[in-house]
Amino acid sequence: MRTIGARGESQTASRPDLFRQLFVAEPRNSPAIPAVRRLERGEHSFTQFLTKNLSASLAEHFHHGLLDLMLRASLGLVCLALPAAARPLASPPTPSSPAPASSPGVAQADPDFEGQAQAAEDARVAGRLDEAATLYRKALDARPSWTEGWWYLGTILYSLERFEEARDAFRRVVGAKPEDGAAWAFKGLCEFELRSYDRALSDLQRSQLLGLPNKEVHHVAVYHLGILLTRYEQFEASLEHLAGLARQGNESTSIVEALGLSVLRLPFLPQELPPRKREMVLMAGRATNHWANARRPAAQRGFEELILRYPEEKNVHYAFGVFLLKEDPDAALEEF
Repeated sequence: MRTIGARGESQTASRPDLFRQLFVAEPRNSPAIPAVRRLERGEHSFTQFLTKNLSASLAEHFHHGLLDLMLRASLGLVCLALPAAARPLASPPTPSSPAPASSPGVAQADPDFEGQAQAAEDARVAGRLDEAATLYRKALDARPSWTEGWWYLGTILYSLERFEEARDAFRRVVGAKPEDGAAWAFKGLCEFELRSYDRALSDLQRSQLLGLPNKEVHHVAVYHLGILLTRYEQFEASLEHLAGLARQGNESTSIVEALGLSVLRLPFLPQELPPRKREMVLMAGRATNHWANARRPAAQRGFEELILRYPEEKNVHYAFGVFLLKEDPDAALEEF
């Protein structure tokens, strides 16, 4: 895991991949996206990342396996006092070709605005997020057409879990750049956190149509789209999206649970699931995950065990029948 850099300093070659797992392995951790991205670009030290983003409220949503990964990475890096070596992601979700604040043709030079924009940028890079949000607002008061500023304000507020304010900032971005799929995705994620599920579903569907070249944002957006489709009883569509994530190597507890809800046709979000049904849903999800990854013998065993344990539960036999339909239609009909 550790390598020695050209000047002899210890570095962690795999750190960016570890932190991508905060939202690739567990898409529920979407508030971590802007923070991790700042860490990867070198805009935060690792200590700043921990103190500002590993809050109790965020940690509550980490599943045990991912939290263990996070803590192991954290312990090693803090003890070694490693520098925040970083490399950018291949396709960072920033507004398409944003014009710098001082670009010719955008607006006349305004020293006051330029100073506020630079101060906001400095605070953002230093990880002083509350201060940065205040400074971005001042700059945007002076120049409301500054789309890049609305983007950064939105991502900062999203990282701070101030979702209503973040949603309003992303509204300004999509108003100026309606083709920006990442902005629609973040707006949809804000709407989801605000429980505006109709708008969240619409925004996330639009983001998929426009395209999300960034892998991490794509995973988080598709996960939330999938669980919303389940809630709205669009089970075939939700299963297609969620199975796609599973086929991409994402077999986390979040995905397994979401697959179980979808295949059992239970119109709940994961947080709405009655506790007494959770083990049944996880069993169905594990079988469906095997199915999505073409592990048919394991999937069949999983569905058979599910039926043995929950023979009277609604849609358990239906789910097994759907699984059997292509390979053994006669057996499938007996389950319907």
